[in-house]
Amino acid sequence: MLDFNSKGVTTRPFDLDNFTSGDAEKLFKGIDVVIAAFKWTDYYGRTQYALIDSAKKAGVSRFVPCDFASSCVRGVRDMFDIVCTFLSSKVIGALS
Repeated sequence: MLDFNSKGVTTRPFDLDNFTSGDAEKLFKGIDVVIAAFKWTDYYGRTQYALIDSAKKAGVSRFVPCDFASSCVRGVRDMFDIVCTFLSSKVIGALS
């Protein structure tokens, strides 16, 4: 992350195990893009969805969902499809 900071990118890490949606919303205010990166067990649990909701409330324009897998079309990876459908329902641009 220090390398990102040296290139003018603002990083705002926080504790995913102990956050509230209000904490995340405050953290995301003024942010253009949120890049989600966390352990796979939080992929479809409350973490990914709560971050998407908080990003929407904070006015974030792009959300990159946590997904460390090969690229493919919808219908091949169910978990990714479910997250992308949820993200689309929030009308936040997604980079995938």
